[in-house]
Amino acid sequence: GFSQVVQSISKNKEIKTIMYDGSTDSDCFHKKTESSISDVIIPYPEVENEKYFKSDENTFHFGLRYFIFDEETYYFSLKERLHDKARVLITQGGSDPCHFSEVVLEVLQKLGDENVPITVTATNSFSSESLLKIKSLVDENENFHLLMNEKSLAREIYRSRLVIASTGITKYECEALGVASLLLSKNESDEEYHRKLEKNHCMSYFGSLSKENEDMFLEKVQNLLKSKPNRAHKLDVSGLEMVFNIFKK
Repeated sequence: GFSQVVQSISKNKEIKTIMYDGSTDSDCFHKKTESSISDVIIPYPEVENEKYFKSDENTFHFGLRYFIFDEETYYFSLKERLHDKARVLITQGGSDPCHFSEVVLEVLQKLGDENVPITVTATNSFSSESLLKIKSLVDENENFHLLMNEKSLAREIYRSRLVIASTGITKYECEALGVASLLLSKNESDEEYHRKLEKNHCMSYFGSLSKENEDMFLEKVQNLLKSKPNRAHKLDVSGLEMVFNIFKK
């Protein structure tokens, strides 16, 4: 299996081995067993103090400075922000299995006359019912805009004051561009890690959105839109260069 492949590769002392590892108990190889990999990169924040199996051969590297962003995110991270219009981007991944996109749009209709442009992303992998609902809501509200099958969201994130996202990698792209994110999830196990991110990162964890807490959600959105964007959070996104430097050692 995968474990045997890793062990076989890392035993060859004539080559330098680098492994990008996960961060959770389910996807982190070094939370299950040790290896002889020379450099282990875990490119996520607030995970360096967790328990890993380490050997004398390992050097561990932690943090978003090792995260390799796409070309567009890198490009927009270098651009100066000329304005900070209160735009909102809603993006819930490639298929939005929780149907959060349509629920968020319904709640944000209550923003009323605040004239906040709101863009929602969707793909052909959304359920047909969800797409119909989203398109109907967009047609009914002149502040709503639909973006279909977009490959990179860097430009839209860059133009936004707030991104309402899932707990996937979009939150790191927002961090790279100094844009606040509000994170939705129905998975209760997501809360502990994402609460840790709130202290030192421009991310806020909300959890699951329902009829019972939609007023609280709307208030959170309004407060984030009114708050001054923290562009100081913009990251050094030269992760690829960091990895090359490890190879050169």
